[in-house]
Amino acid sequence: MPSLDWLRELADIHGYEVVPPGPGVRIKSSWRVVSWLLIDRHLDPRPVSEDTWTLFAVHESYAAAATVTWPELGEITVVSMHASPRPVSSA
Repeated sequence: MPSLDWLRELADIHGYEVVPPGPGVRIKSSWRVVSWLLIDRHLDPRPVSEDTWTLFAVHESYAAAATVTWPELGEITVVSMHASPRPVSSA
C-alpha cells in the first residue's frame, strides 16, 4: 500500500486529523478498500473506546470510527463504512 504521509501532511495544513481504521486492524497491502476519516480538529477527534470498536471490528479496514465533540450535541461517534465490492446474490 502506498504511503499516506501526503494525506496526513495536507490534512495537518488545513486543520484536520486523519483517523485510520480502529485498533488492532492491520492494513494489508492486498486490500484495496480502506476507510479513513478526515475530521476538523475543532471537533476534538479521539479514538473510540475498545467496546465501541467491537461493534465495527468485524468489518476490518472497511470501517473507521472516532469520537468527536459536536457543538450543541456533545460527544458523538462518527463512522466511515464501505460496503463489500462483491455482488450480493439473492437468497
